[in-house]
Amino acid sequence: MSDLFQFPSVTSLPRLASAAGDALQRDLIAWSRLRPLTLVLPTHARELGAPALASIRQSIAATPWLHHVVVGLDAASHEHFLLARSLFNDLHCSVDILWHDNPDAPPLPPEAASLPHGKGRNLWLCTRAALANPNTFAVAAHDADITCASPEFLARLAWPVLHPDANFAGTKGWYARHATSLHGRLFRLLFQPLRLALAESATQPIPWLDYLGQFRYALSGEWCLRRSALQHIHFGTGWDAEIRMLHAWHSLPDLQICQSELCDAYDHRHHDLAGLGRMASDVAAAIWHAIPSHLQPDAAAVLARFHLASRKALHQSALVAAANGLQHHPAAESAAAAAFSAILPAALSPLSFPPPLLPPP
Repeated sequence: MSDLFQFPSVTSLPRLASAAGDALQRDLIAWSRLRPLTLVLPTHARELGAPALASIRQSIAATPWLHHVVVGLDAASHEHFLLARSLFNDLHCSVDILWHDNPDAPPLPPEAASLPHGKGRNLWLCTRAALANPNTFAVAAHDADITCASPEFLARLAWPVLHPDANFAGTKGWYARHATSLHGRLFRLLFQPLRLALAESATQPIPWLDYLGQFRYALSGEWCLRRSALQHIHFGTGWDAEIRMLHAWHSLPDLQICQSELCDAYDHRHHDLAGLGRMASDVAAAIWHAIPSHLQPDAAAVLARFHLASRKALHQSALVAAANGLQHHPAAESAAAAAFSAILPAALSPLSFPPPLLPPP
């Protein structure tokens, strides 16, 4: 995905040379002495013992400039907690394991205590713990099931924020999602055609949609933010967490944000079509409800345009796969597009309600 194209508001830092990773590491070793970074890892018990988390642990061990790690454990037993503690033992940096189901732990903050387990809630609790350390200058986050973790991956996420002269308060990661075939169905077949359908159906420009369109992979879960920025960021609690964070950034016009390409190809745990449907519903509702009511286009017009944009997205995806010698599965792709179309009428209804927000951590 590397290129030199720049958007008006969001600076893009492409990965043009993998060899540059060593230079970034040297910079971060120097900068992090005065600008300590904490990495937060929202983790489900099922991810313990998996190869992905073991690889993440190895990456942390090879990242000498990282000062602190916070691992948030959801749906975990005491045995899971002991396994997590042993996995992250003997690292050069300090590590906190937050066992959210610990029966002897202090009560959770009331904002989170009433919410079911989920990535957004877990991420918020981890970020609160990271900011409780007064030395923390910035916090970075990524999922605990990614298979491409490396010191360079984290360096490209943190480097713009720790850079003393760049003046970026935050970074969002981007990458191409593929292995032997294209992944990222939610982005390719729901997010992109929906954003296009909304913009084309509007009677006047909608700045929120323009802002979304500047991110190369708006649904990525990797970000890095300075402490000063996190004090103003509300956290989403559902599958819409990434969109709700982007909306929080958009609501702070003075927040200087960039996006950084993290790796050649990215992969993590894949969801079945039923799981993708739930995610699509949350994402679509979050995008829709972030549009001011007086600018919201007619929902029927959006649905009509979405069907056209969806067919085009299917065609484009087939061509991208063919041009790169990747496997393509037309029936599965069409089934995903149909599932996304089916959830849209309810998601764009005035009666739809996005999951609740959590206050700044």
